[in-house]
Amino acid sequence: SALAQEPVAGSDAAPTAIDAQADLHINELMADNKVTLADPDEPGEVPDWLEIYNPTASPVSLNGLALTDDPENLIKFPITNGVTIPAHGFLVFYADEDPRQGPTHTNFKLSQSGEYIALVRVEPLGIIDDFDFPALQTDQSYGRLPDGSPTLKILDFATPGSANGGDPPRILSVSKPPVPAPANLPVTVTAIITDIDAIATA
Repeated sequence: SALAQEPVAGSDAAPTAIDAQADLHINELMADNKVTLADPDEPGEVPDWLEIYNPTASPVSLNGLALTDDPENLIKFPITNGVTIPAHGFLVFYADEDPRQGPTHTNFKLSQSGEYIALVRVEPLGIIDDFDFPALQTDQSYGRLPDGSPTLKILDFATPGSANGGDPPRILSVSKPPVPAPANLPVTVTAIITDIDAIATA
């Protein structure tokens, strides 16, 4: 799956009116990321993450919104002005308790044992989207299937920054290398790879 799109300055993206923010969804999250998604701003780190989805046909500004994992503190992480989600796009926030790294790094982490998560309008105060997620295993994601729907579930595989529930490539009929393998000589292994999209490299 593709990585999250970078935040786009609101003046460049010409986001729609604030009313369009009501259509945004917390679409997917991972509370114990170990290998799924690396932190683009801190190489070697693999923080928790959550993804916001814009189902509308226009870019939507996140000005005036906040994220939280605390129902008693709905404005826990005010999102920096200037962040926009493209039309039909996804944006990943890194829940690493390190907002100094940039506008998509929150001041809270996610609990592997499950907790509350919400996207909130600051003024007038109101919840745009929220839910409680269950305990999750390492590198297991939880989200909406299909994207933006009311149906929340543990997903078969994580897709940070792209649509949930896609069809990953299938690798079949992998041949076994010779045993023992010849020393200092190339060994050929063959496989059949299928995908719903074109296969660029293997």
